[in-house]
Amino acid sequence: MENDNVQLVASNKDHASYNMHTVVTTDVTVVRTNHYSFLGIGIFVTFCCCCMLPFGLIGIIYSVDSSSRFDRGDFTGALSSASKAKIWSIAGLLIGMVIIGLNILVIVLNINA
Repeated sequence: MENDNVQLVASNKDHASYNMHTVVTTDVTVVRTNHYSFLGIGIFVTFCCCCMLPFGLIGIIYSVDSSSRFDRGDFTGALSSASKAKIWSIAGLLIGMVIIGLNILVIVLNINA
């Protein structure tokens, strides 16, 4: 193990060699890696799919909430907020792509008519 500390504890100082107990303590460090908060997708949806501005803003809000929850140590809340940010951002991206595609289709059909 990484950080094993061995301490010898004597119950009687005069006869320390006879009454020795070994106590092993282990220092455990838990490292949490920061998760993906989907902030970039929220910003992209907000600025590039202008018709989906509400979806992007909600995605950004949940993403920032996810990061602040992670910083406070609320890991399950951070994952929940990140999941909501993902749903809102991807929904806005898909709906925005459909609307933009329909607009392009209408423009092309009007040019050919």
